[in-house]
Amino acid sequence: MWARSSPILFGRSHKAVSADADAIIHAALRDEPTHLIAATWDNTIEQLTRFASGDGLEPWNIEVNPWNR
Repeated sequence: MWARSSPILFGRSHKAVSADADAIIHAALRDEPTHLIAATWDNTIEQLTRFASGDGLEPWNIEVNPWNR
């Protein structure tokens, strides 16, 4: 999706291609509702099982500090 060879970028930009996104999403919801629900469930379970307490709680002294403005 973000690579230079992405089909989205062949359309010049994400914004230019987004005009077609609604039609694609609606067609997918209409034609494959069961598949989309199953994929949503599978992705949700995967994210919940991958989450670990403490993720991202390390200090970012270089990027973020009390003196950044």
